Amino acid sequence: MGFISRSESLLNSTLPTLNQSMKVTGNEALDLYPQLDSRVQTMADINDIYTITSEIKQKIANITGF
Repeated sequence: MGFISRSESLLNSTLPTLNQSMKVTGNEALDLYPQLDSRVQTMADINDIYTITSEIKQKIANITGF
């Protein structure tokens, strides 16, 4: 999916600029993208997709402070 791959790419390109503690959180978020992509591709239950999306959003919020 376009928005998933773009979001993953943006996070991946941002990781090198983060300090070490933030990189851990960034890598944790990055690790969730294959799960999200798989769930979307198989048209999994929307609650599963929402849960993974929320986890990614929370991890990115922890990095950015937003």
